[in-house]
Amino acid sequence: MLRKLNKGVLYTTIFLLLSGFLIFLSAALSDLKRPDFFFSVFSKQILAIFIGLVFMFVVATAKRTFSARWLRVNSLKIFLFGLFLQLAVLIPGVGLNFKGGRRWLDLGLISIQPSELFKYIFIIFLSSVLLAYRKELKRAKNYFLFIAILFLPLLVFYFYIHDFGTLLNILFASLVVMLLVGIKYRFVLIPVLGALFIFLPLLYFFVPYVHDRLEVYFSPENADILAEGYQLNQSLITIGSGQFAGRGFGSSLQKYQGLIPEPLGDSIFAIFAEEFGFLGSSLLLVSFLILLFFIFRGAERASDSYSKMIVAGFGTLLVFPAFYNIGAALGVVPLSGMPITFVSKGGTAVFASLLAVGIILRILRSR
Repeated sequence: MLRKLNKGVLYTTIFLLLSGFLIFLSAALSDLKRPDFFFSVFSKQILAIFIGLVFMFVVATAKRTFSARWLRVNSLKIFLFGLFLQLAVLIPGVGLNFKGGRRWLDLGLISIQPSELFKYIFIIFLSSVLLAYRKELKRAKNYFLFIAILFLPLLVFYFYIHDFGTLLNILFASLVVMLLVGIKYRFVLIPVLGALFIFLPLLYFFVPYVHDRLEVYFSPENADILAEGYQLNQSLITIGSGQFAGRGFGSSLQKYQGLIPEPLGDSIFAIFAEEFGFLGSSLLLVSFLILLFFIFRGAERASDSYSKMIVAGFGTLLVFPAFYNIGAALGVVPLSGMPITFVSKGGTAVFASLLAVGIILRILRSR
């Protein structure tokens, strides 16, 4: 069964996972002065990787379940389960509010971030609906009504819980599957322009930290480097100090001096770039491009439209956050809090990513 798996996707994923763990370990060394915290974070990441790998291989080698047909038949049940988990963050005493965002569920021994699972579940459901009604959605009236019913609640919900990274990731992957199912380009473009000219200004004027991030992005030279511009400024200093070959594994000065915020999350690429330089950073970027190439090539060769949509949608969800995080560290795009897949801290993110790879491998095995 293992011999039938897509070797390109499998080996590139394993390489990124191992590389990501080493990057994570190096970034976490800055917390050795807090041994309890270090071992807690380290053990949780190890456990998530182990469980994720087990699920990835179980799903990838399954005989009757997790095929494209099985996902499509059960898409509504899967969606309702994911929706329940996602909405549960609103339940007092269960949903955790952290740094202004209500994104986690407290399950006692562990906490999980449902959005990391829901974004994949949403693509499973969206692809099923798009295929079921693709003839009707060729009419502009039906299409825009569909967009309003499905996506407006999504916008409002993620606006309310302050999880704009997940929202952006879902919307980008949704565009990919809509184009694959044959939705007209102009139909797809109009909601995108509407979001840019309506939703983005609302965030700018009514969400203070989004306002600050956009101000820093559009006018970095005017940002206070000790306040709202601090993270980007320190990130650029950290990346630049790595030069061509970097300082070496575990040798970042910025992390030990505590000068860079969120070393295991938003700023993990900056620490990696300081230690491995332009050379290592380029290798990481190329590795994600290779993964995307193998996934999209597999999607192109898939035997049915639903398989193509799931594989391409999942591939987008896996790779897009990595490029966005790296772009944000370089000041190319505004900061959003998106993690680098397989690299950044987050047990749920690692588990969900490996589960998604398992589903991709299962679908590509069946073609």
